[in-house]
Formats: sequence, structure tokens, C-alpha cells
Amino acid sequence: MATKQPTDNPLTFQFVRDKYREVFDRFDHNKDGVFQAEELQKLAKAFAHIGGNAEPTQEDIEQGVPELLELFDSNGDHKIERDEFADAYMKISGFTTEENFSSPLSEREFFASVSAQFPLLFIDDTGKPLTYAFIREQYAVAFDKFDSNGDGVFQQEELEKIAVEFAKLGGKQAPSASEIEMAVTQTREMFDMDGDLSLIHI
Repeated sequence: MATKQPTDNPLTFQFVRDKYREVFDRFDHNKDGVFQAEELQKLAKAFAHIGGNAEPTQEDIEQGVPELLELFDSNGDHKIERDEFADAYMKISGFTTEENFSSPLSEREFFASVSAQFPLLFIDDTGKPLTYAFIREQYAVAFDKFDSNGDGVFQQEELEKIAVEFAKLGGKQAPSASEIEMAVTQTREMFDMDGDLSLIHI
């Protein structure tokens, strides 16, 4: 399946599902629609990197394979098929059914907002595990998206916009002023490492 680049079209259930099918395709090297043992080990290694294990041992990888089967082998046949993988990952991501899917975001806005939450979507087409530098870069891109005046510091208004966007991702279309202010306070507490009441790019 050819990779579809995100556009300004409204985000749909099928678009997100197709993205997880593309992830499957990156690891399905023989293109038979089923993960073989070697492919499962490569996926387990990628998950180890995402989980913070920069140098997983072979034992770590082999222990990760049964965990992958538990997550994605929904019919219990000890195989992970393409659609099975996509459907299971949709549920893990909180997207349960097409009928219940609703988002105010465009495809492009979704991708700009979720790189940190769903890093498996951003592994390159070689299946190369994510690195610290890659993840840091994604956070920098997210910062720049909300840094409206480009001064490298989040102002109060910009923090409020972030709060609204994350509320939308969580399904709340119109958060109240008090909810927004609470989210801003929590963001400051989480990321203001030096306690100077400002959040800078670096």
C-alpha cells in the first residue's frame, strides 16, 4: 500500500487505520500479510526502543515477542495479520469503532499533535528504531507549531491553545475557562524545569 501523506482533509477513522497498516507493511518484509518470527523480533526490538531500552538484548527481544502476540493476536492463532494488527492498534490508541469516531482535526493537524503519543507511526520505512534525537526533534516540531510569534517561549495565550488542542484530542470540544487554566498550570508544573514560569524551546 502506498504511503498516503497527511492533508488538510478532515481526519477519518479509515485514515488512522491505514496509517497503522502502513506500519505493519514496514516490518512485513516478505509482504505476505503475516508477521514471521524474524519480523516479530524486529518489531519487538522497535517496541523496546520506544519503551526506553536503547540496547535490548536478544533475551529482551525474545521475551517481547509473546507480549506482542498477546497485544495483537486477537483471534489466538499465534499469528499477527495485517488487519488484525491495525485493528488492535486502533483500540490501543483509543479509536474503538468507525461509528464512534469523531475529531475536529485535519489529517495534518492530527500528525502534528500525536508524534509523541504514537511514535510507532513515525518509524521510518526501514523499520529503524526510534532514537532520543528523533523523539526530541518531534517535540521541537510540536513546540514550533504552537509558538505563534516564534520567540522560542510559550506565552500564556499559546499555552491556552495547547490546552484546547489536547482537550479536543481527548474528545472534549469546548473546555471551560477553568479547565483550560488548570491544564496550563499542569503544563507549567510538568515542563518548567527551572521554575522561572516560562517554557522555552530548548
